[in-house]
Amino acid sequence: MTDVGNVRKLNEDELFIDEKYQRLFLVADGMGGHNAGDVASKMAVNIIRNYYLENIHQDMPLDSIKEAFLDAIKIANETIIRASKKFDHLRNMGTTLNLVYIHKQEIVFINVGDSRAYILNGNVLKQITIDHSLVEELLRTGRISASEAHNHPQKNIITSCLGTKDDYKVDVYRIKKMENIKILLCTDGLTNAIEHIELEEILINSNVNEATEKLVSQAKAYGGFDNITLILIELEEPRDTNE
Repeated sequence: MTDVGNVRKLNEDELFIDEKYQRLFLVADGMGGHNAGDVASKMAVNIIRNYYLENIHQDMPLDSIKEAFLDAIKIANETIIRASKKFDHLRNMGTTLNLVYIHKQEIVFINVGDSRAYILNGNVLKQITIDHSLVEELLRTGRISASEAHNHPQKNIITSCLGTKDDYKVDVYRIKKMENIKILLCTDGLTNAIEHIELEEILINSNVNEATEKLVSQAKAYGGFDNITLILIELEEPRDTNE
């Protein structure tokens, strides 16, 4: 689900779900306050989606799949930069990217920026990705507390994204695939509005359709100051490893 929220006129978020095979999931957040964030997020998602459909298949070794996605992300970054330099109305545009790929025995998470991925396993919600943001750096170095981080005035400053420079930070996480878990991908329009404990409570007590609607509704009830986008995935049982 994606929602423009209560304040902004334009939705700069973008998402993709591999409806056929249910393996690839993407969320991107065009950089707020910059030109054409919606263009950047759409470009990134479309480039990675098309690269995936043309070059990646489930029978490839997982290391090869990971490297293929990193190549696709590099192409997306270069393409956005070229468009930004070519057209004045696109100058300085950029986007976050959060990618999940469900392989036969593992789940791969790839992250650039401050969109997030979580796993709910039983009654515990764990954040998988680490934000590439100024506030995260302040938090990890002990200069601010967790409560200060949630309401910090510089929460919108990210330290890595696609489309603004050749050198960007990208994190890759590989986790053994488990049954009976929920995977949440979301932009910061959700996580800036709803604290971790409430995210956890809603995901525990609701099925995926109910939780998706509740999360967006609650983020808007708390102000809806940004676009809100999320993908919620439920893995109920192991997939056939011979598929």
